[in-house]
Parts: sequence; C-alpha cells; structure tokens
Amino acid sequence: VDDERPEVDVTVGDSELKAATHRLKKLPEFQRAKWVHADRGRRFRDVRLATLSAQKMLLVPMEAGGHGSAVALLDPSKFDAKLYRYVVTSGGLARLGEPVGLRVPLRVELLALGSSLVDPITGARRVDGRRAAGREFALLR
Repeated sequence: VDDERPEVDVTVGDSELKAATHRLKKLPEFQRAKWVHADRGRRFRDVRLATLSAQKMLLVPMEAGGHGSAVALLDPSKFDAKLYRYVVTSGGLARLGEPVGLRVPLRVELLALGSSLVDPITGARRVDGRRAAGREFALLR
C-alpha cells in the first residue's frame, strides 16, 4: 500500500533513500514542523540535510558516552548553508551539535525514525529492526 508516508527498509539503496526523503519533504507534517528529530546514521543523512536546508531545528540522538545528554541540537541559523553537508555527518554532529539535556523542554513536531517492517496480521517482524522494537512499542502506546 503506497500512502504518502516513506518507509525505509534496512536493505534499500541510495536512490530509494533519496526518494523517501523527497516524499518526506512533501508531507504537510514536515512542512509545518519547526522541530524535527531524526535518527543518526548514514541512512538518515539526507533527512537531516533536508531538515537543515528547510531552516528547521534538528535534534539527533548522541552516541553513547559521558555527554550527560540524550540529543544534539543543530540550529541551521548557526551554520553557513555550505556547511550543512558536513554538519549532518557523524563527525559534524559530534563536533558541532549542541548537547541538550533531558530536562530541557522541547517540542518535537516530527520524528524521522528507523523502523522495522511488521506483518499487520501477526505482528511478526519481517526485517531486522536493530533495537527499534522497544521504541516502536513506546510510540504506539
């Protein structure tokens, strides 16, 4: 079923990722959102780039470590647009992302998350979700 919401499979190639990002940018929810939370990792680099290019605040989970923070904030107004391609890489996120503590009140309006494909009848996973099951369950509750 092709409903305008992009679904990104673990095994997709770059052209499919770009197409999913293109569909995401057209969604009214993306266009209205001022704050976007996007997963880290190569598969979501285009989503992060599209978010900054659209002048939206971007939140990205930080790598495990002693940061005392769960997410990094990227404010597009703090970077020259020429740097966006670097800022959305893991090196750019680590170097230029502003750590945000868990107690800071934020209003995330759109989540761009990795997911697993699930059989709608049995609920069985069809593709490895890579630690996403707990998060998916929490979001559905």
